[in-house]
Amino acid sequence: MTFPARVSRLAWLLLAASAAVSSQAAVTGRLHINGGSSFQTSGLLPDKVFTFHDEAEPPQTLFFQQSFNSSQSPPQIIYGRMANARMDGSDGVLSAYVDAELKGIPPRSDPGLGIYAEAKLNGQDYFTVTSGLLPVGALTQLSFDLDVMGNGRAFADFKVAEIFTNGGQSNKLTLSYNDPGNGLVTSTTHGSFMAKVGTSYSIEYSLTASGGVSIFGLSSANPVKFIVSDYFHTAHVYAQPDAPNVVLQTLSGHDYAQPVPEPASAWLLLAGLGLTIWVRRRRFRRAGGCAA
Repeated sequence: MTFPARVSRLAWLLLAASAAVSSQAAVTGRLHINGGSSFQTSGLLPDKVFTFHDEAEPPQTLFFQQSFNSSQSPPQIIYGRMANARMDGSDGVLSAYVDAELKGIPPRSDPGLGIYAEAKLNGQDYFTVTSGLLPVGALTQLSFDLDVMGNGRAFADFKVAEIFTNGGQSNKLTLSYNDPGNGLVTSTTHGSFMAKVGTSYSIEYSLTASGGVSIFGLSSANPVKFIVSDYFHTAHVYAQPDAPNVVLQTLSGHDYAQPVPEPASAWLLLAGLGLTIWVRRRRFRRAGGCAA
């Protein structure tokens, strides 16, 4: 058996051991909407939980709308709340979006009449460092980027851990991004570590977009409050071995060294979503009822 063949066989044996830790590499997500302006365990409707097994899986959405009528006859709509959450995911790329709106004067001073939406995704995968030139156990530097693009409140992170033969793990690299909602963002967080040829590693990455609106401050002079967190083309995980002839063999089959999406295309998509939001706001202001 040749040296590259021995490395390849060892790599896939280690990947099999990694798979025993978690049944498969995948991206999972959860959409959540609750009353109030911050996260509450109890939602206004059941959470939507979904696993994205490949790029063919469609984006997932969760929508809530509710109107409150006056006690007079005929009843008049005096207050309404609406929220929308959306997510999409594939290996190495996570997308999340939420918007929330209040309109009118609430029937009572109850913080629970606010609205909050959250889209949260988690990805996981495993890779083994292989090389046709370097021997097993040789050190080689691996560089990773966490690219984040969007607008509004979001948190993203990325972790790499070495997997030991006994099933234990040791963290090697952590990248994170946190934005409380300061406007349009294009950010790249970079990090690297010395990896070993023939060794397997786990990777975990996440993205959470959220937004909440409080009833406080609503008045006849200011009857509308609205928030958007739009990160629907973001959290791209990018890997680059610094030495030639070093390859990351992944459990998912995804190539983390593929090019980052073009920024122009990404912002064009965000602009289209902004138009969708504006149209939905107009419909919300003109129509009552409750939908989930």
